Amino acid sequence: MTREPDWQQVQVAEDTLVDLENLEFRGTAGQDVRSALIKARKDGIESRLVRLVDQPPAIREQVRVLSQEWIGDKGLPEMGFTLGGVAEAMDPATRWGSRSTRRERSRASRRGCRCTRARAPSAGGRST
Repeated sequence: MTREPDWQQVQVAEDTLVDLENLEFRGTAGQDVRSALIKARKDGIESRLVRLVDQPPAIREQVRVLSQEWIGDKGLPEMGFTLGGVAEAMDPATRWGSRSTRRERSRASRRGCRCTRARAPSAGGRST
């Protein structure tokens, strides 16, 4: 970015990298998360990151329907600039949060569906 004499620079965002393999929810602040994880385990619910484009047509359609319901409920378009929409989720470089039960019945969730774009590690060896 070119610095003009009368321009000010403002930071608007910052990436946070989380070591998911070693993530722990300790103390009182983590109790709700621990309880939810225990309940999900008892109910046989599994969460994983997958490529939506590789999922069966029924799952892709379920995601499209949920997205349209969310848009209809809010009266606003998808917030593509923050989380992306269904079109971005169909990108092979994007991972989608999927939940399934022991019976392998996948579920999409309006609240639980987040997409993450897989990126190549930067020169510092970190990826986001």
